[in-house]
Amino acid sequence: MGLPEEPDALLAGHAATLDEALRYVGARLVDNTDVRVDDAGKIHVSSDKAIVEPPSLIDLRKRVVAMLPRVDIGDQILEVMGWVPNRKYFGPKRGMTFLNMINDQAFGMGHKIVAGTDRDCLHAIDLFFGSGTANLPEVLITDTGSYSDLVFGIAQLLGVDYRPALADLPD
Repeated sequence: MGLPEEPDALLAGHAATLDEALRYVGARLVDNTDVRVDDAGKIHVSSDKAIVEPPSLIDLRKRVVAMLPRVDIGDQILEVMGWVPNRKYFGPKRGMTFLNMINDQAFGMGHKIVAGTDRDCLHAIDLFFGSGTANLPEVLITDTGSYSDLVFGIAQLLGVDYRPALADLPD
């Protein structure tokens, strides 16, 4: 991780940076009447007042809603799949892939839609390193269409356990 063996200097630097930031914020609190600190040390911020929406914005919203077609989400998905269908399922056009990143409790942490299906696990690697989450995934599971020695190598270098789910294997 590139950390020094003796952490004292590193921790002292972080402590100095934190102390400087706290002093900066504390000095600004004196002049800010919207923020106060109570006797228990809790910070209280007064709420902002809502800006009244202009009539032109209200009219614009009504016009946009009137122009939008009323369709079921399933019909929308089928229509889009007709524009970019996967060759295996929808003929000779390209297709698309929906990549979904979930944690071990099936909570969605990010997603990405990729045009086409070739090497979609490279996009999955991009998804979890570009998602901004603090905890990176430990395992990448894809179908065998994404398998390659290159992907195994990239996953290994990134510290990710790559597990392609091989088709036609018995449980």
